[in-house]
Amino acid sequence: MTSMRTTALVLAVLAGLLLLNVVVPQEATTPAEVYAELASRNALSHFFLETLELGRLSRSPIFLSALALFFLNLACVLSDRARTTWLRLSAHPPTVAQLGTLAEGPQAVSFPLPEGMEPARATAVLEALGYRAVRPGPGCVWGVKNRLALLGFPLFHLSFFVLCAGGVAIYYTRHAVATVATEGQAFSSIEGQVSRHSPLGEPRPERIRLIRVDPKLEGGRPIQLGAVLQLEEPGAGPPQTAWINRPAEWGGLSVLVERAGLAPVFRLQDGRGFIVQRFSVVAMFNSEGRPSGVRLDQDEIDVAVQPVEVGPDFPMREQLATFAVKVRVERKRELLFDGQLRPGQVVRVGEHFLALEEVRYWVFLRLIQERGGALLIAGFLLAVLGITFRMVWHRREVGVVFDERGMTLCGRTEYFPLRFREELKTIGELLLSRGAKEPGAAA
Repeated sequence: MTSMRTTALVLAVLAGLLLLNVVVPQEATTPAEVYAELASRNALSHFFLETLELGRLSRSPIFLSALALFFLNLACVLSDRARTTWLRLSAHPPTVAQLGTLAEGPQAVSFPLPEGMEPARATAVLEALGYRAVRPGPGCVWGVKNRLALLGFPLFHLSFFVLCAGGVAIYYTRHAVATVATEGQAFSSIEGQVSRHSPLGEPRPERIRLIRVDPKLEGGRPIQLGAVLQLEEPGAGPPQTAWINRPAEWGGLSVLVERAGLAPVFRLQDGRGFIVQRFSVVAMFNSEGRPSGVRLDQDEIDVAVQPVEVGPDFPMREQLATFAVKVRVERKRELLFDGQLRPGQVVRVGEHFLALEEVRYWVFLRLIQERGGALLIAGFLLAVLGITFRMVWHRREVGVVFDERGMTLCGRTEYFPLRFREELKTIGELLLSRGAKEPGAAA
C-alpha cells in the first residue's frame, strides 16, 4: 500500500473514472426523458448506466471504492513517512565520518585553504546566508536552510483529507430551494420549489426580506440584475445585494438572483370605497404558456397580468410610476375588464372597483444552504502551502570540512542538484573573499 506503483495505479483508475464522467451521459446534467431513453435502449447501456451506476458516477460503488482505496493508500504513505520526517526535522547534524564521506562525493567542491581560515568564520557566513549552523567536530561546520520544508509533504497530502471532509459536508448539508419574491415581501429560506433535499434533513429556516430589485439594461439588453436582501435576524448586519454572478451570503446560506419581472399591486374595493383585499400579481407565464393570475376567493374573481419580458419594452424603476400594464379580469369565465391600467387608475369590475396602486418588480431567487465551504478553502490553502514549502523553500544542507588539503564544501538538496553545486561554489567564494571576514559583508 505504500509503493509508488500502487499510488500510480489508483490515480490511473480515478483518472479513467473521471473521464467517464465526461464521456458517459450523467443523470444530473441530462434531461430526464433523454436519460431514461438511453438507459433503456439496450442491455449494455442499462448495465453501464443503471447496474454499474456510471450515469451517477459520484454515487457509483466503483467510483466510491476507488476513492476509498486512494485515501487508504494516502493514509498508509503518510504513516510510513511520519517517523522519517520527524527525525529529519530534528536537524541532527551528521557525524564527522559522515561529513568526510560527503566531502568525497561528486557534488563536493574543493578550495585551497586560505590563510587564517577558521570554522568560526564559516559559521558566521552560513548564518548570514540563512543557514542554521552547528559544529559537529573541530574541523567542520554543518548548516541547514529551510529546515521545516519537510512539512510540505504531509501538509500537501493532508490537504486531500480536508478537501474530502469539505466535500462530504457539502453533500450531506446542501439544501437548494427556488422561490419567487416581490419587492417588500418577506419569505423563508426553505419554502419554495425544492431542487435538492439535504440528506440530514431541512436546515434551520431563515427569514429574508426583498427590499429592492435593480435591473440594468443597455440598448434594451439586460447587462446585470441585482436584488437587495435583508436577513431578518438580530445582529444580521446591513442588507446585501445578490447579483446574477455573485450571491448574497450569510454564513452557510447563499442567495442568487436569476431573473426578474413586473409585480403590480392592486386593491379591490366595494361600492362604498372600503378595501376588500389588497394583493399583488406576479406577472409571468405559467406552465401552459398563459399569463399567471390571482383568484380572489370572495367573488371568484380572477385577475391576470400580461408579462413584460426583460428587453426593450421592460420599464426601468423611474418609469414604473406611469407604466401601463395589461390587465384581464374575469368572474366565472365572464369577462369583466380587459385593458391597460396605470398606477392610480380605477376600473369597475362587477359590483367592485379594482385600483392599480403601484408597479413593483419580482425576482426568481435560488437559495442554497450548505456547510463545508470553509473546509474546501482550507484544504486548498493547505495544498498550496505544502507545495510552496517543498518546491520554493526546499531544504538545503551544507557542510564545510577543513583538512590539510584545503577546504571542501559538500551537502544535500532535495531538488536542483546542478544549481545546488553552483550554490556551494558561491559559498566557497564568499569564504575566500576578504569581505567574508565580516558576516554582514557576506550577507
